[in-house]
Amino acid sequence: MVRGARLVVLLGMVLALPGCGRTVVAQGTPTPGRTSAPATPTSLVSRPKEVRLVGIDPCSLVTPETRQRFGIDRPPIPAKSYVFESPACSFRNSNEKVAFQVVTGIKAGIEVMAPGRAVGARQDYRVRGFPALELRTDGAPPASDFCTASIDVAPGNMLQLQYREDGIRPPLGKDELCRRVRLLADAVVGTLLERE
Repeated sequence: MVRGARLVVLLGMVLALPGCGRTVVAQGTPTPGRTSAPATPTSLVSRPKEVRLVGIDPCSLVTPETRQRFGIDRPPIPAKSYVFESPACSFRNSNEKVAFQVVTGIKAGIEVMAPGRAVGARQDYRVRGFPALELRTDGAPPASDFCTASIDVAPGNMLQLQYREDGIRPPLGKDELCRRVRLLADAVVGTLLERE
């Protein structure tokens, strides 16, 4: 990031799944602009409540039932998202060769996913009433594609989820990956709300 009259915004979402052997990178393009963040779309303004993520272990947001539903057969791997400077947790289904990651973003709100800061086909939607953004980024190698969902749970707090292929053949394809990340988002937000 460059300080001064011109700000170069570069969001590199490096969502690595430790121990899975692959790193997926979806990188934004550098864009000149102001130092203030772009306006948040109107559809991403209201929330049913604010849920702070500080102190919440992302591994705990994926219940045994959710793991079973997604065929997770490996222990969760706690990690850190260096992009979001926040706790992360990775899960893998070694039979189907797919994986997902949950990040409890406590230092970056959904505004970091604004147009011009993250690239890809965008779809605004809601997860249990919370504003969410599905981002489809092209360019992943075959059998390593992914889809991400960002859920705005409080100012400066977002859940960041990624569901990805981890060598599956034939590949699932973007539509199926995004369908699964939405199901995962619903389950994770449901667990988060039960803790309130």
